[in-house]
Amino acid sequence: MTDPVPQRSPHASDPPDAFAVADQNTLRVIAASSPSGLCVCTGDRQRVKWINPAYREFLEESMRDRDVTGLPLAEVLPGFTQSDLGAILQRVAATREPFFAPEYEYVGFARGVTYWHWSLVALPAPADAIPDLLIQAIEITERVRARQHEEAIAAAGQDQRRLFTTVLSSILDFIYIFDLNGRFLYSNRALADLLGRTPESRSARIFSIWITRPSWPARCNCRFSM
Repeated sequence: MTDPVPQRSPHASDPPDAFAVADQNTLRVIAASSPSGLCVCTGDRQRVKWINPAYREFLEESMRDRDVTGLPLAEVLPGFTQSDLGAILQRVAATREPFFAPEYEYVGFARGVTYWHWSLVALPAPADAIPDLLIQAIEITERVRARQHEEAIAAAGQDQRRLFTTVLSSILDFIYIFDLNGRFLYSNRALADLLGRTPESRSARIFSIWITRPSWPARCNCRFSM
């Protein structure tokens, strides 16, 4: 009878934390290639522990090539002290409740006012310890400026429309616009008063129906000729 052959674990030669190391390496690759800016900082003194390449691109040019590990965020981000970022980080570190801002205005960078879609979460830590914090940010400055430009154009158009309506409603001449089917697209106050209508009620009304009503000649009172 032969002795049984000892069964060797397929991972007997691996250190106990081999899988943890592999997971960490995977996470590093994912974080390094993420389009979102990622920054891990301490929750007590708000010092940088790690940033990914995307976050580094957010920094001022003079800071992009520096090793920012260990530096306080107040030194890494211009305008940090004047903003409410410090208070937000302190609150999340104390309560461990995440913070989210879909459109955060930040003043401090040399390139001017910037806008950010960013969040802040507390990383796992013992209950009696101050947790590290993870910042995830995407710059949306160009998107916000484009929307603001469109809103400004729309507001200017509304102002011009109100001015146009006010001017045309204050004159005694009859002004109207109708399409090829004879339906009114616009009429000013003077014509609406003549026809016994409000300017708003003329929408989609047919011009020939209005002017052939029996009361129309009397209302005209020789002010309008065909």
